[in-house]
Amino acid sequence: MKTCRKPVTKGLQVTATILVSSILLSTTVLAADKYISLAGGTFSPVSTTTFDSNLSTVTVNYDTGYAVGGTVGADFNGLRIENELIYRQANPDAWALGWLINAWYDVKNSSPLTPYLGGGCGLGRGHAASPGIIDNDIAGIAYQAGGGLTWQIQPNISIDLGYRYFGITDTSSNGSGTNDLAGSSFLLGGRFRF
Repeated sequence: MKTCRKPVTKGLQVTATILVSSILLSTTVLAADKYISLAGGTFSPVSTTTFDSNLSTVTVNYDTGYAVGGTVGADFNGLRIENELIYRQANPDAWALGWLINAWYDVKNSSPLTPYLGGGCGLGRGHAASPGIIDNDIAGIAYQAGGGLTWQIQPNISIDLGYRYFGITDTSSNGSGTNDLAGSSFLLGGRFRF
């Protein structure tokens, strides 16, 4: 009978620990300032290398394209954690869709201008240009790092000017080489607290 009580007691302890942790975490999230943001800007992919129809190596250079995305986040008094969905596209024939969890650190000061830096990682899907027979579809780990400046124009409204270096590390090539896609973005957006 004692052997039956130990697993039950251990199970109750684990359940109680999870329950208390969940309550403490949800209380912290409820106390945080929540926000949404929308942004748009440029996307300048770095050159990629692929093969043409003669299986010769070709370097593909891209024009500057565009980026558009949005976030939902929580501000823990200077540390912002957010969920981001962003789409980037550039000619010829390059695009990237990223879903990332980001962490940004706001350098608080007495002015309405607040610098920040940070980054994030998540999942990405995209395509790099290919003039030949090789399919350069990309799927894998998405990552970004960057920083910027936030200008608080109202208590609940901020303008954000930022730079991001974004990339997708291809994990779907099945040994046929890598088709990583990366590049720089300058973004201008608005953040709305609620």
